[in-house]
Amino acid sequence: MGVGASTCGPRAAPTRHLPAFRRPSRRPAARERPQLDTTSAGRHPEPITALVHRLLIDHFAHRDQLISTPQAHELGLTKRQLDGLVERGELERVHRGVYRNRSVPIDQRQRLVAGLLACGPDAVVSHRSALWLHGAPNMSGTLVELTKRSTSFPLRNGLVLHRSSTLASADVTRVDRLWATTKERTLIDCCTLVPVGLVMRIAEHWMSNRLTTLDRLHETIDRLPTLSGARRLRRGLAERSLGVVVADSPLEHRLGELLDRAGLPAVHHVVVTVRSGRTYELDWAYPDVRLGIEVDGYGVHLRSVTAFDDDRWRRNERENEGWQILNFTSGHLRRSPGRVVAQVRDARARRRRDAERPD
Repeated sequence: MGVGASTCGPRAAPTRHLPAFRRPSRRPAARERPQLDTTSAGRHPEPITALVHRLLIDHFAHRDQLISTPQAHELGLTKRQLDGLVERGELERVHRGVYRNRSVPIDQRQRLVAGLLACGPDAVVSHRSALWLHGAPNMSGTLVELTKRSTSFPLRNGLVLHRSSTLASADVTRVDRLWATTKERTLIDCCTLVPVGLVMRIAEHWMSNRLTTLDRLHETIDRLPTLSGARRLRRGLAERSLGVVVADSPLEHRLGELLDRAGLPAVHHVVVTVRSGRTYELDWAYPDVRLGIEVDGYGVHLRSVTAFDDDRWRRNERENEGWQILNFTSGHLRRSPGRVVAQVRDARARRRRDAERPD
């Protein structure tokens, strides 16, 4: 039809617009991700290469089975990979930014190293933890006590932290590859936390074994005249006759002789420091199996309701630390010494069997 031709007649059907043809994508359809337990894992953990895994094992072997977040990053581990190891139960988060290998049992040294990692390079083992690290006789416990030369100190659960402006280089030494306060500074610090008589017994032991000297103790005391612990230690050194350690009471002495005659020699005056920071002293004990023995005098332990209540708290806290406590009275020792020996022998044998039993 030419231009200008009439448009009369039946109308043409409207053109229907079909969707444009799309070439199928060459990318395969995305796989459906496996469903994870969102209560314990928000994202799929990243895999760890064999090289990084070997580096991690080697690191644990030389670093007390512990690793910090910066150390993990140096090995090539990401935060997601660390979280994945925690979720799978291979690592345990001890403190913020500090993890331990769960396949190895935890011990006191590992607790101390974990605390040092959590608190930074200026922290040192101190106070009652330093007594344990220096090998003070009959020390036991799980307390981690640290000091830092700073006016601020990060709070960490499970740690007892001290700040000190008087901690000098002369007060710090290396003990079993850990930084700690010296024996002399440790004795001064502990005089404010535990009975001075107990500190003096440790001083006796160290001086008799030539681990420190009276001159070094006085030199440190003179350098720190403002510390209350230094003044207390000075008085203790002036008043106590060194080199003589005896039982605190006739009952303790009688129990010690009874156990010796029965072939069950126990350790005298074992110190237990619990997680709360409290320090307790046992009359006699077998530290290797955490069995303690105490002799109760009627007048001492029943002198008041408060003293009676305190004794119950003391017992509960030590039981929670894994200790079993046997209590005997003067009547027991006088009338039934054989029964006392039998109970101690049975309890010690059972604790040994429990300790040797595989988990």
